[in-house]
Amino acid sequence: MRYDRRYWAMFAVLLMVGAVLAASGCLDGNDDDDDELVIPGDRTGDSLEISGNVNKSMSITIEGMVEMGLVDFQATFVNSVGTTYTANYTGVLLKDILEAAIPDDGVDVVWLTASDGYRAMLFYADVDDDMYIALMEEDEWNDLSDAGTFRLVDTDLPSVYWVRDIVAITPTVSAPIWSGGYTEKQALINVGWIQERATEEVSWQEGEKTRTYTGVPMSVVLDAIGA
Repeated sequence: MRYDRRYWAMFAVLLMVGAVLAASGCLDGNDDDDDELVIPGDRTGDSLEISGNVNKSMSITIEGMVEMGLVDFQATFVNSVGTTYTANYTGVLLKDILEAAIPDDGVDVVWLTASDGYRAMLFYADVDDDMYIALMEEDEWNDLSDAGTFRLVDTDLPSVYWVRDIVAITPTVSAPIWSGGYTEKQALINVGWIQERATEEVSWQEGEKTRTYTGVPMSVVLDAIGA
């Protein structure tokens, strides 16, 4: 059977197109490889230590976070002079990391420790879907001098609860402020107890600043301890 030269030309073109598609990964389902996270060689060993009042202490590396399932998100940062910018991040929900460690009953605070010893405290009850342990900003992978590998980002509260260069996360049952009663009443009064009941706001003026806090009336505390 004889074929017109036009058919041979079309067949050759199809072969060329197929070769190009195969080389680009479009035919083997590996198109996600283009989005694969590239970890700088000097950061592959960096880890985040999870310990404290948990059933399963862990050491999470960047590769470990990848296995947990990274998500891309945006967050707005407001610095001390009021400059605002939006940055792209990749990370894992803080609550997913905590759940993997299985916190003990009674955990009420989470301590974040940075490489320089700085510590920040979160209320365990406040950890939600807006808090991430993020990797470096996308445009900072080539500038790792002072930003660290892991950071806390709260997408709901610009610049609040943001901690850079985290090396440890420690869920904790805080020490009691009061652990007994004057009568038959017994109450464990600690930071978590206060935070759960802190519904009343108190404000006062300090120079040009107005400071506002939420708290628990002393009458409620005294009643809880049986005074």
